[in-house]
Amino acid sequence: MAERPPSAEPERTYVGPRDERPRTTLAPVRAAPATDCPVGPQAAAGGRLAELSLFSRTLFYLHDRYPGDMTPRSRQLLLAALAALPAADGDVAVERDAETPPLWVNVTVKGERCTLNLERAHTPGDMRSTLRDAMRFIGSRAASPADEAEARFTRLELAATNGMLAALDRQSVLMDADSYGKLGPNATGASASAVLDPQGRDARPVAFAGPHAGEVAYLSLDGFPRGAGAEVQQASLGSGGAPPKGIILDLRHNKGGLVDEAARVADVFIERGVLGWIVGRRERTALEAQDSGQDFAGAVVVLVNHETAAAAELVASAIQNLGRGVIVGEATAGAGSVRTFFELPRNWRPATAASPPASPDRDAAAGILDGIGPPSPGHEGEPLAGEPKEVLGLLLRTGYLRTANDRELEGAGVRPDVELPRAASPASAASDACVVQLAQALISQAPDGRRSTLLAMARGLAHTHDCAQAP
Repeated sequence: MAERPPSAEPERTYVGPRDERPRTTLAPVRAAPATDCPVGPQAAAGGRLAELSLFSRTLFYLHDRYPGDMTPRSRQLLLAALAALPAADGDVAVERDAETPPLWVNVTVKGERCTLNLERAHTPGDMRSTLRDAMRFIGSRAASPADEAEARFTRLELAATNGMLAALDRQSVLMDADSYGKLGPNATGASASAVLDPQGRDARPVAFAGPHAGEVAYLSLDGFPRGAGAEVQQASLGSGGAPPKGIILDLRHNKGGLVDEAARVADVFIERGVLGWIVGRRERTALEAQDSGQDFAGAVVVLVNHETAAAAELVASAIQNLGRGVIVGEATAGAGSVRTFFELPRNWRPATAASPPASPDRDAAAGILDGIGPPSPGHEGEPLAGEPKEVLGLLLRTGYLRTANDRELEGAGVRPDVELPRAASPASAASDACVVQLAQALISQAPDGRRSTLLAMARGLAHTHDCAQAP
């Protein structure tokens, strides 16, 4: 064979078209460390803290009454519960995986570490069992004098529960025994309120002022505490046996309160009909007016602003939608969540083979969360011998308010019939008084109390009363 000349091109071997398709590079799979929470020398104390009676019962009520499904957020809620622990106890430190989604959390107590695998936290039951591992570890290593251990355990469990609830909706809360006890009668019944003041400062009595019977009465409600409906009913009858010509119902800055009391206030002005709805997890409840024969028949003007919220919005919407009066002011807050209190006794007698379950709620919680099902009803719990009964209050979102015409209040609020421009600067006493004077002039000058009459006159009077410019 003849040799190729040195300058000739080298031989090429044809291997087919070049494959330029992108090649997939697989990222290494992240592996979470296994849960490792060694029990310390205080094993009995760790077991007591791991019972999680408050947290378990809170999960039970969430499972039974909360209007949304919390299961998809189980890992996020567990992280929030764990993250709240250091603020309740200086011996506890929490470090989480920085990746998304996080796969592990480290809980450290006095230099000793507990590692929690978060991959299994897919359900509320998983969340509870993982938190129990952490609490057993903390309780077994955070030694306390016997007379301080119970208070310390309560602080830790309260912190974990409220961390979870804050991540859930920022409206539900577990109150300690002192704060819950200060609420008194306002802790009973469904509540729709934008705020909750444990001192009861958002629930002052109804203020009744203004001219005598036969003219215009002024009612200012800062909230809906127990008895508010009866006070409004009494005020509507007038001081001398003759009712006033009309009533100004001032709901400005009213954050809400007890739903049944708000319904009673609306019922004073409405003879019959559905005032609104409470929509819960499994049912809808109609709030209906009752024909008492003493319903106020005069003109009604309701004053609202951007801080009128929740149960106060229910009252305003009922009066508006049922054609009973006119609404004057600003668009309301749009806060339509309904919350309910549940009592959680702190001290309970743990169930044994020789004794019945301590609390049907607690044991139902354990059963549901563990996939077993609730126990048979009829078992009553008892406080531990020698210990005083301590009752905490769980305020939980259980539903939403809807208007009489079945429209959502949450995020929507109530649009007034006569909208007054908001002052550029914070409202002054003069501008507040101007709004009341406008309402008083409307009722005084109206030939009758029909909504159509009041609406026609109100739009004309609003042009002559520029309350946004009041000094």
